[in-house]
Amino acid sequence: MINNAELFFKIITTTGTFFLAYHKYTLSLLDKKIDKREGEKERIFAEKFRIENIKTLTEGISRIEERMTRIEEYLMKH
Repeated sequence: MINNAELFFKIITTTGTFFLAYHKYTLSLLDKKIDKREGEKERIFAEKFRIENIKTLTEGISRIEERMTRIEEYLMKH
């Protein structure tokens, strides 16, 4: 027959193992959620960066077109 102390020890270790496994499982879920959140932040940053680059390029092209128009007008007059 199993000793009371041995039975108590088995119950405690089994319960402790269960809680440790559950703790690791919840941490892994939390890490996934954090990774997803960070990935979302990176995606938003990349989108803002892309939009800003498009604005800069559009403004640059507009300035070039204005200069070309002035050069054409100058050349037509002279």
